Amino acid sequence: MLVVISGPDSPDLACETICLSKPPGWKGRIDAVPSLYRKFRDAPNQAPIVAVGVWSFAACAIACIFARRRVILWEHSILTWRLRNELRVLVAALMLRLFSPVLEHVVCVSAASRVAVKYFVWPFSAITIIPNVVDIDHSHGAGGTKKRAPGQIRLVGLGSLSQRKNWGLAIRALTYLPQAYRLQIAGEGIEREGLERLIRQHGLSDRVELLGHIPRASRLLADADIMVHPSHAETFGYSLFEACEFGVPVVALDKPVMNEVIPQVISGACARNSPADYANKILEVAAQSVPLDQGSIGVRLQPFSRNQIRDLWREQLEDSRRSPGSP
Repeated sequence: MLVVISGPDSPDLACETICLSKPPGWKGRIDAVPSLYRKFRDAPNQAPIVAVGVWSFAACAIACIFARRRVILWEHSILTWRLRNELRVLVAALMLRLFSPVLEHVVCVSAASRVAVKYFVWPFSAITIIPNVVDIDHSHGAGGTKKRAPGQIRLVGLGSLSQRKNWGLAIRALTYLPQAYRLQIAGEGIEREGLERLIRQHGLSDRVELLGHIPRASRLLADADIMVHPSHAETFGYSLFEACEFGVPVVALDKPVMNEVIPQVISGACARNSPADYANKILEVAAQSVPLDQGSIGVRLQPFSRNQIRDLWREQLEDSRRSPGSP
């Protein structure tokens, strides 16, 4: 059974879906507690309860206290960098610590997430890493002909215009690159004005485009030579895998998650948080990059396939059914 606290009704799924239609935010989560309590109280004792994200976990945890149940947390937002720089994430982590006694288990999507989460759940819960599913779309035609102006090298970035995404680094790196290099960033956010000012200060208005929000922005990768991903932190990094599906190499920061999959899974390089070094890595990747065919991409992404991840989750949930507990 899938219980949706807030948001639109879910599409048809292969399981029973109940939408509580609560408003987003704390009020909706608090309002959802009585309904969640009744669902958990009436559910079979061996039926695992999985909360998706720490914010929904808070509501589930309160309900579980009264229903005398435990809950599995599927966590995908708490990172060391975010704890230090984003108040909302720190509050979420403290909420996790408060309710950690009702945890049965924690599933994190990456090692970086596990490192940050473990301090907030010890000694109440063990942690398992199960990555997200990466579905491969073989229609992308990786390695095909790029559509761009002759002589141009097209850099593409995907993500919100936020402090964490660190787009200023990619823009400054462009000043160390030949004129042929062009940068497009698809995304919107509170850093737009600052980035526009930075572009003007460096005289890059003819080489950098802030495209704003674009539906299905990953389509830009079809004509990209290199994806730039200067983000300070990622819990999983879906856009990195999107680049891999298109056969596009990635230049990212040498930080957790990024340096765990680049270049082992995803072609590219990791750089220091320095415009000059970032530019050098872009030049190295541009000189050495050989497009991957779809067969090679499929092999690299096999550990993230739907069947592989489903088997890991099935094993985790079977363990939970074999040892149901109550606080």
